[in-house]
Amino acid sequence: MTDLETIYAKLPNIQCRGLCRDQCSVIPASELEFRAMAERGFDLREAGRSFMAGGPSRCAALSPLGTCRAYDVRPLICRLYGVAEGLECSYGCQPDWLLTRAQVRVLLHEAECLSIRETGKARRLGGLDEIAHPEAT
Repeated sequence: MTDLETIYAKLPNIQCRGLCRDQCSVIPASELEFRAMAERGFDLREAGRSFMAGGPSRCAALSPLGTCRAYDVRPLICRLYGVAEGLECSYGCQPDWLLTRAQVRVLLHEAECLSIRETGKARRLGGLDEIAHPEAT
């Protein structure tokens, strides 16, 4: 098990019905996660640049049928959807338990520290502040 998988293993299980594809958009991820996705052929940076230039906000790994083509290496934000306070599934899928915002902050911190240690690059996981710190928004 990789160090990222160890972090991911801390998340509750959810019986996902695969209805949330409309939530799959340009996503924040750690440098380590960006690299894992790039190794699978999905350039999240390019998708982000395209979005900032007025292009679609669709995730680069989302297939035309709405399935994730990188499910096994998807970033933490994708894994948090449906299992974290503030990211509850709008389609009724229920996790074994719901992570608190404090637990999400810890997991984000762990992922970012691991990424910095492994890659030497910091990436602020922006876009997640409203989930982890709702009082700041």
